[in-house]
Amino acid sequence: MGHRTNPLRRALGNRTRRRQARDRPDIFDPGGNGALTFVELTTDADNAASQRVILANGGRLVGPFRKLEAHGGAEGLRFRIELAAR
Repeated sequence: MGHRTNPLRRALGNRTRRRQARDRPDIFDPGGNGALTFVELTTDADNAASQRVILANGGRLVGPFRKLEAHGGAEGLRFRIELAAR
């Protein structure tokens, strides 16, 4: 999942509301069979704003990783949000 926020709309809580995945498992599991138990998200290592949004929505840091060269080869951070059980 990816997103961008218009600079004029930053700091209004829009990203936080969009990332409330743990309370809305139906977004990621429309069939309701529980097959999807978590989502992983990545950010640039220096993107503190996205990291705060992920953490505020139940994300936990899994660890750093190196992006593929096709994506710049820079270091990123991987997070995981466990989805609510039905």
